Amino acid sequence: MVTVTAGTSRGVRRRARVALAAAALACPLAVPVLLPAAASAETTPTSGSVTVEGEGGSSTSVPVPDGVRLRGLTATLSVAGTAPASVRLTVDGHQVARVRAKDGATVRLPASTSDIEDGYVTVGVIVGDDVCGDSDSEVSLSDFTLSYSGRPTVPRTVGDFFSDAVTDVQVVIPSDATDDVVEAGLAAVAAVADRYRGDTDVTMVLGGATKAGPLVRLVMLDSADSLSASVRTSGETPVLEIDGQDQDLADAAAALDSDGLALGGTGAVTALSDQASGATTASATAAADGEDVPLADLGIEDITLDGSGTASSYDVVRQDVFGGSVDGLDLHLTGVHTAVPSDVDARVDAYLNGHLVGSQALGEDTGLTLDLHADGDDLRGDNALELRLVSTCSASGLPIDVEISGSDSTVSATRGTGDLGALASWPQVAPGALAVAVGSAASSTPDAAVDAATLLVALQRASTDQIVPELVDASDLEDGSRSGLLVGAGEDDSDALDAGLSLSDLRVLDTGSGSFALASSSPFAALQSVRVGSHDVLVLGGWEPDNADGDDVALMHTVAAWVGRKGWSEVTGTYVVANDAGTVAQLAADTATPQEAVIDRTGSSVWWLVLGGAALALLLALGWVARRRQRVALARLVHAQQAYDATGPSQA
Repeated sequence: MVTVTAGTSRGVRRRARVALAAAALACPLAVPVLLPAAASAETTPTSGSVTVEGEGGSSTSVPVPDGVRLRGLTATLSVAGTAPASVRLTVDGHQVARVRAKDGATVRLPASTSDIEDGYVTVGVIVGDDVCGDSDSEVSLSDFTLSYSGRPTVPRTVGDFFSDAVTDVQVVIPSDATDDVVEAGLAAVAAVADRYRGDTDVTMVLGGATKAGPLVRLVMLDSADSLSASVRTSGETPVLEIDGQDQDLADAAAALDSDGLALGGTGAVTALSDQASGATTASATAAADGEDVPLADLGIEDITLDGSGTASSYDVVRQDVFGGSVDGLDLHLTGVHTAVPSDVDARVDAYLNGHLVGSQALGEDTGLTLDLHADGDDLRGDNALELRLVSTCSASGLPIDVEISGSDSTVSATRGTGDLGALASWPQVAPGALAVAVGSAASSTPDAAVDAATLLVALQRASTDQIVPELVDASDLEDGSRSGLLVGAGEDDSDALDAGLSLSDLRVLDTGSGSFALASSSPFAALQSVRVGSHDVLVLGGWEPDNADGDDVALMHTVAAWVGRKGWSEVTGTYVVANDAGTVAQLAADTATPQEAVIDRTGSSVWWLVLGGAALALLLALGWVARRRQRVALARLVHAQQAYDATGPSQA
């Protein structure tokens, strides 16, 4: 069995533990039907998901708004592999239904306010009735929706403004915001995204909010001579207004992830900061220095496996905790297990990112030690550590218990460049403070900041610690003095950075083993990572012809929104590109080569490119021209051929 959970806030970040039902009362094989809700009943989507692999059970905590009367939940059932005939559903540890295991089915779970504990209702899935069952199925519950009556409690203070059941947070800045307000807006986005790690939607908007409701939160930032923060409502929507200037405003925004907000009373707050936000902890410093760090210091508590047959657990070790990219990872896992009799075969297997990296047989000696190593080519930004207990099963036998100590088990890393590819090397190449700059193609700094905020949310949710953004000039990134994020980049910026994909009508793309060139008058946008000296710059930019009006900016929004929807873990290519049709695709450097259909469409122009490229490659081999001159020469060849095609040989 495997427990996989996703939550929204710090309260549900704890690793959900596997919850096996020792016995459960049988109930009819049918989806339970909730009683008709009263006219005042409301529904709202909420966070949480739970997955069981094979036989067994697991649970997740689903947040419920304060002040409401819970009537029930619905969720989507997903089934893969060899599906069991049915699965059992639990609420607060009690079986409430047995439903057919149909992929994509909507299931209803009866629940009431008495099932809520500390603002959450626990929902579980149990697969299989046979203690010794063996199944390769994967059963999940996700897309939870709450049904309730009453109204959610309206927050009155800064301390209770961010409840766990919030579905949307919008950070609102003026459309003509000054740079210090823009920087504060980015800091607020990072802080809120760090607070809500799950399905809560966190965005930045200009001018005014685009969402409303009792489970929406608006954070409105603006300039003022002195700092103040206060809570009010706009209709049914709670609003947190923070006014100030310069570093005071940015510090207040960054503090929105702090537990210290609970100290705020009902009056206006006139000072707000959290100097620890984004600070490097002692454990992070030790990890960056290559020292052994307890797993507990990285948020991985004791790992427990129990049951008969197969039981599994999942945890994540992120690269950014080591202060940058790593070329190797070493884990020392130590723990205990119940004694295993000689007539039972049992072992613990360890997998990192799906690769078997260690195994130990279990016997009457109850000690357990696993020393694991993974090289850079097996690592990712988020490294999935799976421990799997595998044992022969006897219906009359006792289950096996294994416990790995989070405080006694350690992890260390060998720093290096890693082997992840350009975009996948983020956010670990620039942990903590992040410089943010606006390029030459941006329509305005606030508008470009919206894209920066979208990317920042994705990066924050892939980061161990809170990111603290700082607004800087583009030249600070282009001269290689620091790593950071450049949004609204144009052709001049890509030339200054010597970017792998040039932002111009002639798209010269570095494929790793060579280059590919294509001339086009269609606008496009791209996200790429550029190495400048010893630093890395994440670049979102675009290009449009002179007669266009903001097409490149719109396509930059498209790329950023795509990353925001997918999440940073899905950004695996070297480039993320959007064309003028709004289609977004990822390109890998080693596969970014022209396709036959492209060659057929471009006709003789490609032949000119091939000849020109071959000639220039020879000149480069002799050291006669530099890379920038290659681009210029290629552009001239392409433009000459385009003129030839337009006028014909008699006018050439």
